[in-house]
Amino acid sequence: MLSRCEKDFLFQAIRNGKRLDGRGTYDFRRMKISFGKERGCVNAELGNTRVLVQVSCEIAAPILSRPSEGRLFINVEFSQIAAPGTDQSRISELVTELTRGLERCFKDSRAIDLESLCIISGSQVWSIRTDVHILNDDGNLIDCASIAAITALAHFRRPDVSVSGSDITVFSFEEREPLPLAIHHMPLCFTFAFFEEGKYLLVDPTSTEEGVMDGKMVLALNPHREICSIQMSGGVLLKKDQVIKCANVGAAKVKKIVTLIQKALTRDSTMREDSDSDLYGFFHTYLEDLDLIAELGPVRVEIEGVAMSTELKQKAAVETHETGTDAVVVIGPGTAELGAETGRNIWLDDTDRSDQDTEMLEIDDTMLRAQATGREEDIGDAMSEEENTVQLNSEDVSGIVNKNATKEPDTNVDLKAALKEKTRKKKLKATLVKKLKKR
Repeated sequence: MLSRCEKDFLFQAIRNGKRLDGRGTYDFRRMKISFGKERGCVNAELGNTRVLVQVSCEIAAPILSRPSEGRLFINVEFSQIAAPGTDQSRISELVTELTRGLERCFKDSRAIDLESLCIISGSQVWSIRTDVHILNDDGNLIDCASIAAITALAHFRRPDVSVSGSDITVFSFEEREPLPLAIHHMPLCFTFAFFEEGKYLLVDPTSTEEGVMDGKMVLALNPHREICSIQMSGGVLLKKDQVIKCANVGAAKVKKIVTLIQKALTRDSTMREDSDSDLYGFFHTYLEDLDLIAELGPVRVEIEGVAMSTELKQKAAVETHETGTDAVVVIGPGTAELGAETGRNIWLDDTDRSDQDTEMLEIDDTMLRAQATGREEDIGDAMSEEENTVQLNSEDVSGIVNKNATKEPDTNVDLKAALKEKTRKKKLKATLVKKLKKR
């Protein structure tokens, strides 16, 4: 849940044509597609939203109303870990919404040629199962899921079969080359979020933006500029011009994304066909990302022509030191410094500390210094100094009594107040001795 201040800030940014992540109104987040070892396993990332899709197949009976067509089944799994702040009832609604949206996008639009999946009409057909696993929800799930699903379907290969009468023979991948699915077109979903009754819109909304939007429209389009499905939610009333504008934006985006998907599929197929190479799968994909980061190296900032003041130069010279020559220096209880000059602990505020706590910390500092040097006589010297500072004599007492020479001295002097400090010092010393015996 967002506070009122956060909502007002978001609305103000949207009115000014800005977004929290720096994107424009019609910009998508960074998209990444990676393939697993097995065919039909795809991981798609859209910003921080992550979806994993696994496609599998089996031989099953066809639907009675369509005996010569195969079957396409879409299953969406949304765990609580993917969205910790979402209620379970809301997750069930999201699962239903995603399942129906993907079915309209792929099944109702006839994106997959189901007739090519028929083995024996009315008896045996291929049943294609698409399992969509939501790994992380950072907004715009259906767009990321559609990208992962259509990529996985294009990446999947089914076994070849032969029919002899009523006998069916399924060949392994080693015996015969597996066959890809027949895909007529590649539709993708595009989500448009509307704010202030449709006055403002955003493409690819994040979870934060979805939390304050008034409604949204999901368009499924293919590279041929055909609208495969349209779905609206939230009760926002839109004009015809707004819908046409969203369709034009989606038509321009779908061509670019489909081109990226095809390039990723071609690259993966090339790597798999290379008999000398086994560098494919999720592991090697992430290794390539790490190699890319390592190749970039540190970024050097050019400051030529920029004058540096003498004060900054002196400060930089003091802070610069060589690695490998640093020493650990104990500067207080539970505190140490690495490669820096010793000094008092600035994290402790002396103004808010009582006198007794201050003296206890000073004694603890003495113990730590003695343990670091290994000399117990340092503690004795420090404690003797403590005793010297609290010894009272007649001059001290007279000084306390005659603090103000203009006033008449008080003959009823209570020596308990004068000796209170000495008694407290002795107790602190006894506490220190007990600590030393325990250590």
